[in-house]
Amino acid sequence: MLRALLPVILLATCPLGAVEPVAWGAKLYIHPLDGFESFLNAALRVKGVPLTVVTDRAIADYEMVGNSASQKAGWAKIIFLKQTGSSEEASISVIDVRTSEVAFAYNYNTFNSYRGKQSAAESCAKHLGWHIRDGRREAAALTPRTDEEIRALRLKYYAESPAGRETARVAAALPVAPKVISLRVTSTPANAELEVDGEYWGTTPTAELNRLKDGPHVVVLKKSGFTRWERTVNLGAGEPRVIHAELEAAAGDPKRARIAGLD
Repeated sequence: MLRALLPVILLATCPLGAVEPVAWGAKLYIHPLDGFESFLNAALRVKGVPLTVVTDRAIADYEMVGNSASQKAGWAKIIFLKQTGSSEEASISVIDVRTSEVAFAYNYNTFNSYRGKQSAAESCAKHLGWHIRDGRREAAALTPRTDEEIRALRLKYYAESPAGRETARVAAALPVAPKVISLRVTSTPANAELEVDGEYWGTTPTAELNRLKDGPHVVVLKKSGFTRWERTVNLGAGEPRVIHAELEAAAGDPKRARIAGLD
């Protein structure tokens, strides 16, 4: 007698008023639900629900959220009620990502489920399928997203994900890379030996030197038969520089050699 009085299954669907029904053939993203999402994914296929489940949240037309809970039968339930099934409760909501409206909601509750979460997931899928078929709305009626919108959403969702937050944390902890500059040195005449801060860098004209940090550097040019040329120049990161020095013959005017762009 007591067994007969216990409710077996309680189902509740949410009246949605003027909200548009879930569209046939649309893309669905299922949020992580502590493993219940795997049962839902399988149930959607088993019940032939006309939706495409996607793992890329940025291209989804709808998102499914929800929760589920299970409780195995205790000894009293098994002995006195002869029920060995688990108690199952699950609820899902399907949200239209364009409007943020709940297009479908369903709740499942039973005290004696022999297939546990599988039964809960298949009940959710079955009623979602009925809702879609009754609504007679097709995915072609949905406004497509542009490539720019999809890229922006992917960046947003990644930044919000645990992996994205961990990447940001690690990046913030990394030391700031030293700033570098791009420097090229030429001279008249050519083939003068170049030293920067006392280090030999080849002869002029040089290729682009990009291992120097920003700040002051002592640039020296030497060539047999010509006066030593030396300047201290300030170099800034992101500012390509070309230094040209006109060397003077050793027997000529002892005035300082001219440098285009620095004097």
